[in-house]
Amino acid sequence: MAQDGESTAREPAQGTQVIDRAIFLLRSIAQSGGSARLTDLARAADLATPTARRILKRLVDHGMAGQDPETQRYHLGMLAYELGLAASHRVDVAARLKPLMQRLAELSGDTAYLVMRQDFEVVCIDRVEGNYPIKTLTLKVGDRYPLGITAGSLALLGALPKAEADAIVEANRTAYAERGHLTVEQLRDDLEKTRQRGYALRRDAITDGSIGIGLAVPNGSAPPYAAVSLAMVLERMTESRREQLLAMIRGELAALAGNDRN
Repeated sequence: MAQDGESTAREPAQGTQVIDRAIFLLRSIAQSGGSARLTDLARAADLATPTARRILKRLVDHGMAGQDPETQRYHLGMLAYELGLAASHRVDVAARLKPLMQRLAELSGDTAYLVMRQDFEVVCIDRVEGNYPIKTLTLKVGDRYPLGITAGSLALLGALPKAEADAIVEANRTAYAERGHLTVEQLRDDLEKTRQRGYALRRDAITDGSIGIGLAVPNGSAPPYAAVSLAMVLERMTESRREQLLAMIRGELAALAGNDRN
């Protein structure tokens, strides 16, 4: 029988694990197109079917998920929708920056990406392709990566307060090795260069032979939560072109900030 101290010590970890599993199940429902079978959700979360069913039942009880009475498939609930509306000021960043993204892709000929921070990761919320015949399609909308792996996410990480960025890097130690073939030491070195330059440069992040350049989107006096980047084949990133791209991106971001103030 466990002692009182042992039980108390385990409770936070167990509670956190349940929350992690619940969030994973909600994400899996969303990524499935909004409707998913219990067996598929349990398999994706590496859970026993009865365990997944119990968690999903609680999510349904609280309105975070729903279940079709005929098909028995799960979908997101009204509470999830309401919470999404409450966070819409951030989601709207994709619509707000769409003209900027289109101009970057048109002027550069390359692929423009917009990523937004979510905890220790970023999610790609927009991608606009330029007219250069060789496309560098490293991310698709909805893809998630740890902060620091791609050019946009590295720029975003570099714009955060140092203590916060260092904590994120340490928390993502395993994820860097698994998703980006990076060590924490390499990432810290890249992060320091990004701070010194004022922009991020990332080579072969996800696709070999590619390079990306990224800058965080200013957020007034608050830390940024979004970043834009351009990705292209390595041969296109000459020193002179890098300066041209930087001037173009900075000019577009400055114009955006000016419009926001008006």
